[in-house]
Amino acid sequence: MSARDAPYHEVRNIGWSNTVATLTSKGQITVPKQVRDALAVEPGDKLAFRIHADGSVTVEAETVELATLRGVLKPKAKGVTLDHIRQTIKRAAHRP
Repeated sequence: MSARDAPYHEVRNIGWSNTVATLTSKGQITVPKQVRDALAVEPGDKLAFRIHADGSVTVEAETVELATLRGVLKPKAKGVTLDHIRQTIKRAAHRP
């Protein structure tokens, strides 16, 4: 169960509300381990910072819809047709 799905008292009890990170001169922070674990993120994952009308900010693991990934990975080899397989078998059968 992720922290997002956990009941409020379970999230509160992990102590991440008291977790602090220091902003560097380059505007960077190291996300504390408790927060990374609660968000279930790993190196390379993206975090979304949501600024609300009241000025509060929430941090969430940025998720990607599976449909948006279509076509991202290209196959290493082209598909093989049944005719190509038959031709290959015929050629192999005629070799000495």
